[in-house]
Order: sequence, then C-alpha cells, then structure tokens
Amino acid sequence: MIKAFKILSLIILFLSLNSCGKTSLDKSEYTRFVESVDHGLKKKIIINDWEYVLQFRPHNYILCQENQLPGSKRATSLLGTCWFSLRFKFSKSSVPPLKLNVNSMSDYTERLDYYLNKAKQDFVLEYGDHTIYPSSYLFESTYGLTPDETMNIGFNLPANESDIKQDLVLKFHDRVFRNGIIKFRISADDVKKLPQLNFK
Repeated sequence: MIKAFKILSLIILFLSLNSCGKTSLDKSEYTRFVESVDHGLKKKIIINDWEYVLQFRPHNYILCQENQLPGSKRATSLLGTCWFSLRFKFSKSSVPPLKLNVNSMSDYTERLDYYLNKAKQDFVLEYGDHTIYPSSYLFESTYGLTPDETMNIGFNLPANESDIKQDLVLKFHDRVFRNGIIKFRISADDVKKLPQLNFK
C-alpha cells in the first residue's frame, strides 16, 4: 500500500512538472540543457578544417553564468535582446587562431585589432523580415592558453518584442581565414522548449 502511494506521488509530481509543457531545472541542469547539441541551441559547422561552434545564450543562461537573479538590473538590461557566442579554432592545430600562420608581430597585432574592433561589422542577424546588426560585441582572447577563440554578440530585437517569436539566422563573414559567410539557424520552436529555471 505504501509502495503504491509512493508511485502515485511520483506520477503526480511528474504530471505537475509537465502540465505547462516545461520542467524546472536547477542552474547546473539548465546550463547542461542549453549547452547540449541535442536541444538545438548549440550548432557546429566545419569548413576547410575550421570549426565554428555557435551557442545561443538565453537570458536565464546568462544570469546563471553571471550569478545574477531575475529582477536584477542585469536581468532588466537583457529584455528585448538576444545573445550568442561563436567559438572557433583550426581543428588540425593546437595553435590559437590569433597566432596561426602569423609571420610577424605586426601581423598578430593587425589580426588582434580586427577581432577586438572590427569583427562586429561582419555579423548580421536575420529575424523574420528584419535584418539586425549587433548592438554589443566582446572578443574573449585566451592569450594562447587554449586552441580556440570566442566572440560574444548581442542584438536588439525589433521594437515591442521581448521574447523570441521567429527563427534566428546568424551570419558571420570570415574575412581573416577566408571561409566565406557562415550561417547558423536557431529555431524559435527550440527556444520555446527551454525549461523553467529554478534559481534557488
């Protein structure tokens, strides 16, 4: 009788968690969910042995990483925006992209300047009928400690839109390594399937 009651309690708990179509995850579980390629929010493209990994960064994911809470100034600043990180490396070398095939310090400085100050201009986001250019950009240099580099890109959604309602198509024109325009698509349906986050 007690065993049957426990089983019934578990079934009720499961149904309550899924009654609105979403489960509630703690911070570590939520982070793993977002970073899993199984859920459509992380994409990888390989071109000419160059590996590009795009991570869509939901607001709650950013709050987790920055140890912020809903209702904070940081949370408010994210409203009406969408964010991505783009990590890239040459798969056949352990040399980071900034130093790969660089012949002089001036070449290195020129490449670093591009990623710090100019790469932002080579991103564009297609969102429905809208073409949106970055509102924020940050290059994370690893200073040669790892074989990859990361660019963080933020966009303002069209006026009066606080949630993702349409597919996101991010394009990056790789001018430095001449791999052309690299295109990633994040489905609005996959964004809508994000679980609830338990901040406790």
